[in-house]
Amino acid sequence: MKANDLVTKNFLASNSFSVTTETKAGDVSFKSTISGDAKKPVAAVVEPKYEWKEQNLAFEGKLSSANVFNVKGTWKNPVDGLNLSLSGDRSVTVVTPKQGEEATGSTLKVTNSVTGGAVFNNHLVHWGVDVKVPVQSEGKISATTSLHGKPIDNADVGVKIDWEAGGSPKVEGKALGGNDKMEGAVSWAYPSNTLGLNWWHSLCSNFQYAAQATWAVPNTKDSKEVPTINVAGNYKIDDNTTVKEKVTTAVDRKDKNHAFRAGLGVQQKVNVNTTVTIGADVNLNHALNVGSGPKGSAVGDASTYGFQIAFK
Repeated sequence: MKANDLVTKNFLASNSFSVTTETKAGDVSFKSTISGDAKKPVAAVVEPKYEWKEQNLAFEGKLSSANVFNVKGTWKNPVDGLNLSLSGDRSVTVVTPKQGEEATGSTLKVTNSVTGGAVFNNHLVHWGVDVKVPVQSEGKISATTSLHGKPIDNADVGVKIDWEAGGSPKVEGKALGGNDKMEGAVSWAYPSNTLGLNWWHSLCSNFQYAAQATWAVPNTKDSKEVPTINVAGNYKIDDNTTVKEKVTTAVDRKDKNHAFRAGLGVQQKVNVNTTVTIGADVNLNHALNVGSGPKGSAVGDASTYGFQIAFK
């Protein structure tokens, strides 16, 4: 959905930083990323990829300093429009005793899994499925499948289902329609009972805006879920500079201390190989002294920033 992309992409926050490099030579490409934010330590990720075009095969790998390893092979077009994939994942995490538990010291938890997938795509339908199976480790079989179709021109309907053994499936459906200038969409998620409304409009080649509303529909009269509304704009100053802005509010007619935040982002293409993105998530309750929390303090989390640089 174009509205969701405009509202979410390139808005950096959580005091994050990221440096990404990507190089390609023939059929081999290599991507590396160093990143971190206020919630997690600095981590490094390397992602090599090799395409064996003569055999319609692609091999990818991912190795993280957070002790996560993934390798994936994809067979492209055994049948026109169909891709088949097989991947293996291994992660190692440090488990420390919680407060009140017997202090036996930290232990290592190893998780291994294998995932098989298929994707079929043509001008009328897109279907995909992934099935993940744990191997000699704790975990449950899980699966994700999605189906999108175009019943008529300029319209699309789709459904996505996530399932884990022993649990209830999570379902999300959507319907959208539009053209190159505007697009509207509605979505519904179950069992969270979340309704989403999206609107995107391109006023000209340099400026687009979007409005998005989500609401976890209350199950009882005492439920505290309230609608969240995002309004965002994307302005392309020139071929190298793009400015993005958005305002987010959680509407609560009974409580005036609702969330009120602004997202800001600037993406600058320094040259053909380098792009810099900076962003901020500003708590407008603090900046404008709107609302008050305990003992008169402004409500909501503090403002944060983000920085990203990409070399390609």
